[in-house]
Amino acid sequence: MLSRAGGASGYVITQLIIERVLDRFPTLRFAIGECGAGWVPFYAEQADSKVMRHRWWAGIELDHEPSWYVTRHFLFGIQDDRVGVANRDVVGVENILRCAIRV
Repeated sequence: MLSRAGGASGYVITQLIIERVLDRFPTLRFAIGECGAGWVPFYAEQADSKVMRHRWWAGIELDHEPSWYVTRHFLFGIQDDRVGVANRDVVGVENILRCAIRV
């Protein structure tokens, strides 16, 4: 597969947020290697929207919006990711890790 664009990483992030792991352990941070960062702004926007629309019937109670957790608890490893770097202000420049050096 050429690109998973967050794929399983987004699922794991969602589970950690929805299960309130990050509310119980507020200093916990996760580094996700070689997942890229270009997908993160879209994921965060959609997660906020879906939680806002579905929280009542789904019984989701969070202290913050999902995007808040994303920018405070996750580091994203990149290799070649022009979109992620271009959107570093949304991802958080401090949340982007360079995983490999091109030779």
